[in-house]
Amino acid sequence: MSTEFYLQTRGKTIDYRFLYKAPSSEWWRRYVDYTLFEDRTIILEQLADEECRLYLSGIPSNRRDRVNTIIRYTLVAKIGKGESSENFRLVKQFLDDCRDKSNALGERLDSDFLEQYIEDALRSDGECQNQISQKVASLVNSIPYSEPSDQDEEGIWWGRLEFDDNCEKWLSLANQILNGEPGVAALLNATSEKSLPSLKEKLHDKGILNAFILRPNDNSERKPIKDPRKDKMESIQEGGGDMGKRITRGIKKPIFPSPSIRIYLGAGVLFSAFIFLVFILAR
Repeated sequence: MSTEFYLQTRGKTIDYRFLYKAPSSEWWRRYVDYTLFEDRTIILEQLADEECRLYLSGIPSNRRDRVNTIIRYTLVAKIGKGESSENFRLVKQFLDDCRDKSNALGERLDSDFLEQYIEDALRSDGECQNQISQKVASLVNSIPYSEPSDQDEEGIWWGRLEFDDNCEKWLSLANQILNGEPGVAALLNATSEKSLPSLKEKLHDKGILNAFILRPNDNSERKPIKDPRKDKMESIQEGGGDMGKRITRGIKKPIFPSPSIRIYLGAGVLFSAFIFLVFILAR
């Protein structure tokens, strides 16, 4: 199966829509709490037993709408097997644009999808989706290819977009995903340290154990995303003192009363024993 591309944009007066045909599902919406799709976003996802898919958004065009607002492109792909190198070009080009604050991919799209073509496509209900895929595939093949490094590292990580080491590891994972390994490589622009654990939980629920989340304008080095379930247990322990520890770890030691109460209890036991002895002797 060859890669199917879907292109979304708008015209001077017609609002955003996919040209000719939209993807069968808006699978990228599961990340809506972690990124603003109007700004640059990358989501490369390979779930177990499902097709590999790619989402790129916030790609600026030189075109403007009737109120002079910059128009954007969104590119969605359902990636065919055996086409990892072709699509790695696309992923790396967009990541480079994000890092350098350049727009090589947007300029290529403007060059291949002229304004009049887009205006006509937006007004058409014709079945010309193959034409879109062919034009985007031709564009992707014209992007220079560079071999990704091989950095095999398991786990779910996050880090700063501007760090070279982060991008090298991210691209290595992206290449593995494009070659069929389950995982997620994403650039999400509205995440925080507080929201990342919930994302990790959602990825685990989908069977994803390997992921790398890049964040723009972040001052942090690469870190593992904390386990939300473990964090909840630790917060109970910290907030509840000894009681919290007993809740999370189970009661491992008997609970003794205070020393003064133990003295009174001991005296009571001795007195009861004395009374019992007197009763026996009186008989």
